[in-house]
Formats: sequence, structure tokens, C-alpha cells
Amino acid sequence: MNKEEVLAYITPKTAEFEGFSSVVYKCPAGYDTIGYGRNIETHPLSQREREQLQNGEISKEVAMEWLKKDLEQRYYLACDFAWFRDLDNTARAGAVVDLIYNLGYSGFKKFKKFIEAMNKRDYIKAVSELEDSTWFNQVGNRAKEISKMIQLGV
Repeated sequence: MNKEEVLAYITPKTAEFEGFSSVVYKCPAGYDTIGYGRNIETHPLSQREREQLQNGEISKEVAMEWLKKDLEQRYYLACDFAWFRDLDNTARAGAVVDLIYNLGYSGFKKFKKFIEAMNKRDYIKAVSELEDSTWFNQVGNRAKEISKMIQLGV
């Protein structure tokens, strides 16, 4: 598994899960968000990023650039876990990166039983832990897709 393969796999899926908005909106969790799910309250725009806005709007191309950068950062956060670094499956690794993007790193770390199951490579148990979460019922199809990636590795 290498970073480029994982990011190439998960970026279009995360973009689809998130959908696109050229303007700031409130996400279901109540945070100001723009582009492909960029939470600008917990991850404020840099000066360069603010300069890329045109009349407060973002283009799809710029939003995709931001998403790729954000997912790469989440990939490196996932590398904090030895079990993630040992994964040999691109889909599973991509699913973890998407989970960290969607939940935030601190939110992801609260999924202790999921993390424990992943550490044991018990993917059925890991999916069961996701299915038992509030998150699973909040994100609809995304949860089903992420679960499939983890359980089946596709």
C-alpha cells in the first residue's frame, strides 16, 4: 500500500460522499463548510486559500485541490496507528482516511472498539462497531460504502 494509490482511490469517493458547494453552508453537524466538505471552523482557511475565493465562492478545481491536500493530511494522521501502516489493502486504507476526514481525528479516535478490531484485522467486528455508531445512521450511503471497503477490501 502506498500513499499515492490510497489517495487516488479515496479522493473521488470522498468528493462524491461530501458533494460540492461553492459557498459556505452549515453541515449536518452545524459547522461552516465549503467545497467538498471542508470544515472551515476546525480547519480555517489559510491566507492563500482565502485569496483563492472569488466573491466568497470556490471553484470545483480549487475545492478538489483542497480536498486532495486535506486527505493527504488525514493519511499522515492515520499513520499514527501501526495497524494502518501495516494494511496491505488500498480500499481499507482509503476507508480509514475517509473516516478521519469525515469524523475529524479526535472523533475517529473515539471509535476505540473499531480501532481495536482493525488492529486485530477483524474486519467483520470493525464493521459491526461502525454499524453500532450514531455516525452510521447519520451519513447514509457513505457508511455502507465505507463498511464494504473495510469488510471486503473493495
